[in-house]
Amino acid sequence: ARIMLRLIARGEYSPVASPVDLLAKLREQLGQASSIKISHFEVPELLLDWNLLWHAISNAISNARKHGSKARRITIGIQYIDPTLVVQVSNAADVKKQRKLLKQHGKNGTALLHRRTDGSSALSSNIGGRALLETARLCAGSVSLRFGTDETHLRLEVHAPCAASPPPVVEPLSVFFLDDEPTMRRRYEAWLGPPLARTSAVYPHLGLSPEETDAQMLAFSRCVLSKRPSAVLLDQNLQSQLTRHENLTT
Repeated sequence: ARIMLRLIARGEYSPVASPVDLLAKLREQLGQASSIKISHFEVPELLLDWNLLWHAISNAISNARKHGSKARRITIGIQYIDPTLVVQVSNAADVKKQRKLLKQHGKNGTALLHRRTDGSSALSSNIGGRALLETARLCAGSVSLRFGTDETHLRLEVHAPCAASPPPVVEPLSVFFLDDEPTMRRRYEAWLGPPLARTSAVYPHLGLSPEETDAQMLAFSRCVLSKRPSAVLLDQNLQSQLTRHENLTT
């Protein structure tokens, strides 16, 4: 983090984006802080520089604690509108102080982020303000500060595309065909092979004695339990051969 801050100060820092579960990261950093509430809609995994973003958010929280009312909680609002991430840190404020700020600066206090906390016109040595401005610049975003009658809202927008999720793995279907009619068997056998799984097969084998056929049906029942095919296409005339073993197939 210190190296990152030094590079930012020298204008040499380049954001390194990686997939981030933003809400999980925030909860991890904030812990059980009772003074901070996270308000959010659904946020996907995003490609962003978490260390840089947290650098800005933590400074915004620090400013909210310093200037906000102790009586009410700080709220971090999270909203995502692809590809823009919006983080708003809001805090309750003293009504009298807010009146003074509104009179001096109006509702838009963004210019204060560029100045010292004492109100001088020098460029920012305000650490919190600089952190927000630098983060917005490096993340191709923007930052704004607005005053309400009893609340202050700091809004940070950054470019953060969705992290590409790997395509779902589609397992080929494993299908067992049961039929002893030659024409249908030929049709089923022609179906074996891609896109069906290699475990697909046609049962029972032809030319077997009744005892051998029965034994193969029992073996088939056990095969269903072990290989768990996606589907079994069962000829109605062969159902009776499985009756004695249906407790194995259900």
